[in-house]
Amino acid sequence: MKAASPAVPSAAPAEAASSAGPEGQAAPSARPADRLEVSAFLQNLVLFRSDSDFDRTPPAYAPSGQSVGAFATLFRPRLTFHALPTLHLEYEAELGLNFWSKHNPDQPDAVAPDAFVLKHRVVYARGELGKNSFKVGYARFQDPTGLFLHHWIGIAEGQREHSFGRIGLFLGQIPDPVHEGISLGTNNFQRDIFVGGVSLERPAGRFRLGSAISALVDNHLVGQSRWVVSPSMRLEGELGAFSTSLDAVAQLGRQEGVALAGSAMNIGAWAIQVHAEREREPLALAFNLLALSADDAIDGNRLGGAFLYSGKSRSATVMLTEDELRDWLDNLDERFGPRQGGFVVNRAGLLVLDGKASWAVAERVRAGGIIGAASVMQPANALGGFLVGVEADLFATVRLNERLCAHALAGVLIPGPAGAALINSIDLSRQGPIAMGEAALEVSY
Repeated sequence: MKAASPAVPSAAPAEAASSAGPEGQAAPSARPADRLEVSAFLQNLVLFRSDSDFDRTPPAYAPSGQSVGAFATLFRPRLTFHALPTLHLEYEAELGLNFWSKHNPDQPDAVAPDAFVLKHRVVYARGELGKNSFKVGYARFQDPTGLFLHHWIGIAEGQREHSFGRIGLFLGQIPDPVHEGISLGTNNFQRDIFVGGVSLERPAGRFRLGSAISALVDNHLVGQSRWVVSPSMRLEGELGAFSTSLDAVAQLGRQEGVALAGSAMNIGAWAIQVHAEREREPLALAFNLLALSADDAIDGNRLGGAFLYSGKSRSATVMLTEDELRDWLDNLDERFGPRQGGFVVNRAGLLVLDGKASWAVAERVRAGGIIGAASVMQPANALGGFLVGVEADLFATVRLNERLCAHALAGVLIPGPAGAALINSIDLSRQGPIAMGEAALEVSY
């Protein structure tokens, strides 16, 4: 999973950390159960991109030009209520992303579009009951790979430790675009998106295996109900000097009313991801390969091969895939296809290969570069083009102290014919490169 920002400090259960005293008596716990843990993260960002697509054709009316840029701030506080050593309540909010040129807290109307943006991201309880553990509420949930399920959802999850590994059950709801109102009388289960399944984590020789069978039932579109069964697995461990992982996902299902003459479409899709990284100071290396299956060249037939993609991968690229510094929600892999019920569906498929290297220039300074290339899997669904583009970036990180960190990045994306066909809004053949610069100042508490 790609981290868009430094991880919030761990909220692991406060176990009774006793130690033997001079007379052999257990010392009292330094972290009592009945306590409140507070952490926070503040990020100030600046972003500039020379364009939002690869076409420099001037629109008929574009007073603001074609470049993209903003100064912005976000603040992410997190509270962990340790009610008991085995029972905890989690809450996290995000104030932002607030653009300096837009948001004005002095507006008389508190719900005006330019009021500060507040998102309640995490509200759940978690606990342990002997060998059993549970989590219930609203949280980030993902399958072992994160390629299919990687969403903010309402989730109820239970796990149990066995001699052969940890087995789990989960059931949740993915937010859908059908607004049903606040009161109970305006809500039902007719137009909702449900996910559920079983999971298993266990050792596998020198590696560790995480696996799941997930089921999706999506009824948010009238007459176009969809169900998918998705087995997934991640195998990870040490391979020589590298930490490696292999992700594999399959999707089998059916969607009503989307093929010709209103008939049903069978779904058969897959995704594979291979990741390797090595950190041995002063050099750090990471490599990633991502492949998402494509649909065939005939739209509207009875077989759909496009993968239902969460938009999350382990690629280090910041324009071809999600930006690790901040998810700006405009990375190309999420713009190549429509978003359907929380998933990106790209009929052209996707193949991304990238590498990242960084060097500890000084005790608190690290600099490096990212190189990545992407293509489609089915050129017929990208006007016959194969190459999406090649991305190259240079970055630097300066850790001013243990709580204050600065980032800077500059990069360029050189498109190919497939990228132009899938992204451009006027002339689908233009292939003008996009240059970008980005910086951030982060404070953690």
